[in-house]
Amino acid sequence: MVRTSSLIFVVLAALLLDNVGATLAKARTKRMRAGAKWWFWTETPVEKPKLRPPPKRLADTKKVLLATAVFQKKAASECLTANMDEKQACEHAASERLFCAMFARHAERFQGMSGVEEQKKACFETNIMETSLDVAKDEQEQAAARDA
Repeated sequence: MVRTSSLIFVVLAALLLDNVGATLAKARTKRMRAGAKWWFWTETPVEKPKLRPPPKRLADTKKVLLATAVFQKKAASECLTANMDEKQACEHAASERLFCAMFARHAERFQGMSGVEEQKKACFETNIMETSLDVAKDEQEQAAARDA
């Protein structure tokens, strides 16, 4: 009787293990079809949240653009007739004006950057009827008036 009980226990255990093995094989096949790795301890990797990069700043773009040789050359060509005292102020005014012209032509490239509204306002307030040299002379006169 003990042998029969042992034999029944072994047969039941084999059936249970076979069912568990078949279930694991089905699960493994599902995972393989879904693209999971073949070993059983591999879990499907959790997708990391995608972080948006910080918005670009217009001030940084403007700084880089004003530092280019082409931009500096164009600003210097606006101030050929300026004397040594007016040269730096004239080139600053010329570079601001050139940037405003470029900003207006390529406004779609600056969309989404921080500082766009402030730059629009600054460019809107620029008097386009004055030359860069006139602006430099006006700044020097105002500085002289403040000092006096």
